[in-house]
Amino acid sequence: MNILILGDSGFVGNVVNKTISKDNEFSLNYIDNFRVGEIDYRSVIEEKIEQNNIEVIVNCIAMANVDLCEENKEQCFQVNVDFVRVLADICKDKNIRLIHISSNAVYGGADYPYSENSIKKPVNYYGECKMMADDYIEKVLVDYAIVRPITVYGPKNKNERHNPVTFYIEKLMKGENINLVDDNYVNMLHVDDLALCLNKILKEKLKGSFNLSGDISECRYDLGYRICSVCGFPHNLIKKVSGSEFKTKAKRPYNTSFDNTKMKKTLKIKPKNLDNSILEIYKKMKNEKNN
Repeated sequence: MNILILGDSGFVGNVVNKTISKDNEFSLNYIDNFRVGEIDYRSVIEEKIEQNNIEVIVNCIAMANVDLCEENKEQCFQVNVDFVRVLADICKDKNIRLIHISSNAVYGGADYPYSENSIKKPVNYYGECKMMADDYIEKVLVDYAIVRPITVYGPKNKNERHNPVTFYIEKLMKGENINLVDDNYVNMLHVDDLALCLNKILKEKLKGSFNLSGDISECRYDLGYRICSVCGFPHNLIKKVSGSEFKTKAKRPYNTSFDNTKMKKTLKIKPKNLDNSILEIYKKMKNEKNN
């Protein structure tokens, strides 16, 4: 299967790349060296398709900083909507399967947990744009998968950016205090579970939308408290604060936790145990610090 990955340098893109590259069934091609709007990306993509007989495109390109999207709506729309529409049109014209990485930001946060059939009601501009892109894909394509991974956590390599778990553990290992909000609930997804889901969707050519998450829905304060309990850090290092104390350009939804029934029944993937995963990550980070 000849696959073209768009945007493999981000966190999710890295997961996609590592997942697919391990499988001999997949022949991988990449485009990650252009910025949407700076070149004729349609020609670049079409040339890559023709040169490599591409059968599947995996799109990981996104402008995902929600505050920046609120400040620069034109660029957000260009990357998160216009680009995806062009991509969907290319896939339709050339009979190529599209796997598009979307977001839990398409949901409003009041009617949780969200299944694939839940109504989209985004509360910020980033979410609006992701919703418009999803809707267009569903309208023009038949052979597609929209993958919505919720907040992803897991072990990180030296040069990779932090996720909530690794960030909090690093702070706590240094004995630093952390202020954590008591809203913005999600049921985080382990990076290994995301990899398993993507592999299954690719190999079995599954279609439709897939909301991917773990089983435990928590706010950031609850997560921090859990990490202290599991790893043995003093609980007084974390302080509960209201999300209203953090002034942000973009509004955050209260709770976008997913109903992951489809993930379990269709993909047959059970989320990893959160406590065990946190302990594994802590042991890895502690070992790296001591060596």
